[in-house]
Amino acid sequence: MAHLVKIHDYVSRYEKNLYHYQSQFIRLKKKRREEKLAAEDHEHFIEEETAVKQLPEQNKKRLFNRWFNKPKQKQNLIEEEKKEPSFPLYKVKTAREKIEEYREELFSFQLKWASSTVNELSELDPSILDHKLLRYLAEEVPDNYFVFYKPVIHYISAPVELEIIVVGPADVWLTVWLDQEGIWKEESKRFWQNSELAGKRYISPHIAMQRMEQAVSQLMLPFAGQLSLKKAVIAKDAFIDEDDDWRRTMYIDKRLFPGWLESIKREPAPVKSQQLKFVSELLSHCVTNSLYRRGEQLSESGDEEEKEGFFADPVE
Repeated sequence: MAHLVKIHDYVSRYEKNLYHYQSQFIRLKKKRREEKLAAEDHEHFIEEETAVKQLPEQNKKRLFNRWFNKPKQKQNLIEEEKKEPSFPLYKVKTAREKIEEYREELFSFQLKWASSTVNELSELDPSILDHKLLRYLAEEVPDNYFVFYKPVIHYISAPVELEIIVVGPADVWLTVWLDQEGIWKEESKRFWQNSELAGKRYISPHIAMQRMEQAVSQLMLPFAGQLSLKKAVIAKDAFIDEDDDWRRTMYIDKRLFPGWLESIKREPAPVKSQQLKFVSELLSHCVTNSLYRRGEQLSESGDEEEKEGFFADPVE
C-alpha cells in the first residue's frame, strides 16, 4: 500500500518529516497486520467456545452425537438433517475478509496522515471518501512508491492543481486518468471524445499533462540521470484508440493496464535516497491550507502515533 503523501492542498505529515514517516509507515503497517491477525484468531476461538456453551442442551447433545457417532443408515441421516433446524455456531472470517478489513482501516489511516499532523489539521472534504481512484492507488500501489493525488503547487506566480504523480525508486510517473468506459479517441488538439458518450466532448488529457510536465520538469533537473520522467494517459476501464505519439506520452488502456500495474508491483528496488530527495523537493513546492489544533503544540517527530494508537481517530 503506497505512501499517500499529498492530497490537494491538505497538510501532510510527510511534508513535516518525510524520512521519519516513510519508515514508520512501513513498520507500523506490518505491526498492525500481525496484531490484527493474532487478535482475530484468538477472538474466533473464544466465539466458538462461547457459541457451543450457549447452545440448548438438546441441540448440544445432538451436535456431538452427530460428530462422534456413525449413523446406522445413510437414509436416516438424510431424513434427520431435513427435520433438524440449522443453528450456526459462529462466522469465521475468511483470510480475504480479514485482508479487506485491514485495508479499510489502513486507508482511513492513510487519509489521516495525508490531512493532519500532530499540530495542524486540514478540513477533509467528505466526498474524498468516494474517490475510487484515490483508494485504488493507495491500496494497489506498493509501499516503495509515493503518491501525490492532484496536489496544488506554486508554479510561476500562482497555485496550480496538477493531476496524479506517482514517484517510484527509478521513475516519476505523470499520469492523467480517464474514468469512463467505452473507447476514447482524440478529436483535436483540444478535445477528446468517448464512444459511450456520444455528443460530448472532453478537454484533452494532454492539456493537463503539459501543465504538469512544465511544473515538474524544472524540479527534476537536479535528478537527471537518477530518475526518469514518464508520462501516461491511463484508462483502466476503457480502450484508447491512439498510438504513442511525438509527445512521448504512453496510452495505457484496459488492454495494457494489468501489465503496467504488475510492473509497478514487481519493482524490486526499495525506497532510494534520490527518490526521497525528489519527493521532499516536490512537497516543498506544494500549497498547504491548514489550521493549528487547539492546545499545546507538540513535536512532529511522529512518536505520538504509537502513544495514541496506530489507527486512532479514523476518518469519519
